[in-house]
Amino acid sequence: KPKKGSGKKVHSFQLSGARTGYGSLNITEGLVSCRALLGKAKEYGVSMTVFLTAVFLCAIHEEMSRRQRKKPVVLMVPVNLRKYFPSSSMLNFFGWIEPGYLFPEEEYSFGDVVESVKAYFKEELTKDRLGQRMSSLMSLEQNPLLRIAPLEIKNLGMQLGVQLAKDDVTAIFSNLGVISLPREYVPYIRRFGVFTSTPKIELSMCSFEDDLVLSFASCFQDQNIERNFFRILKGFGLEAELLEDRFPAKKTPEYKGLRFFQWFSFSCIAAACAAVMVNLIFTPSLRWSVYVIGGALSMWLALALGFFKRHNLLKNAVWQMLLLPAVCVIWDLCTGWHGWSVDYVLPAVCMLIQLSMLIITKVQKLPVQEYMIYYILAGIIGLLPALLLALGAAQVVYLSVLCGGISFLMLTGLLIFKSRDMFTELYKKLHF
Repeated sequence: KPKKGSGKKVHSFQLSGARTGYGSLNITEGLVSCRALLGKAKEYGVSMTVFLTAVFLCAIHEEMSRRQRKKPVVLMVPVNLRKYFPSSSMLNFFGWIEPGYLFPEEEYSFGDVVESVKAYFKEELTKDRLGQRMSSLMSLEQNPLLRIAPLEIKNLGMQLGVQLAKDDVTAIFSNLGVISLPREYVPYIRRFGVFTSTPKIELSMCSFEDDLVLSFASCFQDQNIERNFFRILKGFGLEAELLEDRFPAKKTPEYKGLRFFQWFSFSCIAAACAAVMVNLIFTPSLRWSVYVIGGALSMWLALALGFFKRHNLLKNAVWQMLLLPAVCVIWDLCTGWHGWSVDYVLPAVCMLIQLSMLIITKVQKLPVQEYMIYYILAGIIGLLPALLLALGAAQVVYLSVLCGGISFLMLTGLLIFKSRDMFTELYKKLHF
């Protein structure tokens, strides 16, 4: 079991291998007798969740090489907080714990794993321990600086946090518990099953009557862990019926946009590589290939942003409003600073983006709550050229004044004609 309080964060073992590809998962479902499984768990003096957690850990361990066994196997296990704290919310109200086990190089017994997991659950599944975790999260929520930060910045921070924390767990195990229905519905229902999308491998379980369905969702082509899991159960005398795949036939979607983006990315790399080769062969004393690399990178960033934010055109527009001038400022600095990035590019991009947002809103007939925050952001960013002009950083008067005036009118119009919606969205997004 990973040690606590050592001061050094130990990253867990991470699964690797060929993946199923974009928009595809491997699904494996097994049916087990709930009474038989509960009886086996009671033989070890543990709950069904603790027992299956130990089985899952062992199934993953069997796929580890000797070198990989230096890292612990850690599972993320969601916890229903309604069992510990009163709540009237209709939204999800859950936390999580991370039971794990550092398997020894020598032989180990299943009982050792079960006892370790049992001790971890007993220590962590208390009101005080769960309350401490909630308090630490709430301290972040109540931070004055974070409260006034725009939602987009918060989302970026959360995504960064997810990336930094992804090495903390190996896989996910979610127990939805017993599903109960009125007795008159029971004859018409065979069983329930559940699975979710995951970037790793996730085991979900739920039971109805005596049928307990264990559902694996995996982003990996290899299914050895699933086979190990059900083989271990069989070794305990628990026969698992693998359910027939009744899902619709898989259709490989044609992502023409993705193919274009792949070719564009390769073309940018090829152009940069060719420029470096020609530069080194014919003009080694010059470094003009650096500008080619910078230009290729700038074009790739602009297209990549448009591609990954294509599902929300207004959000895409705001990001382009930030990225394009920023790239041009960097170019301007690298070429001796002539000021063209703030004199011409910044105000021109701001006005074009604001115009495009108006067109997108009209064409898509968007409701006010879907465009309000983006209009506010565009108006605030559009005031920047006038501010730079006032500070003497910009020299071209007419573009800066024109951009600043249009942005001021946009914000003023929102305040006069859409004040209630404006403050509602600000309250929602900024969490005042």
